Amino acid sequence: DTDVEYSVLGTDYDNYLVVWSCWASSVVNGVPQYTGYSWVLGRSKVLSQEALDAVSSIETSHNIDRTLYEDTRQDNCPVNSSS
Repeated sequence: DTDVEYSVLGTDYDNYLVVWSCWASSVVNGVPQYTGYSWVLGRSKVLSQEALDAVSSIETSHNIDRTLYEDTRQDNCPVNSSS
């Protein structure tokens, strides 16, 4: 087990969250090889244009290449509401 730290790069607390994590995933010839990941999490399956624009601005300011993202299928993924 490896503990992985992450950083919140931005959120509006209501619609989206942008997270970044980086860790030494392996060692080659004594040199750590780092792997970085970022996630965009949303409270809804589709983000509004305003939220997408804010996320894009965060990605740009942190040099995150959006073309490397993969969409997560949300079909058959029920939402459990807390009461």
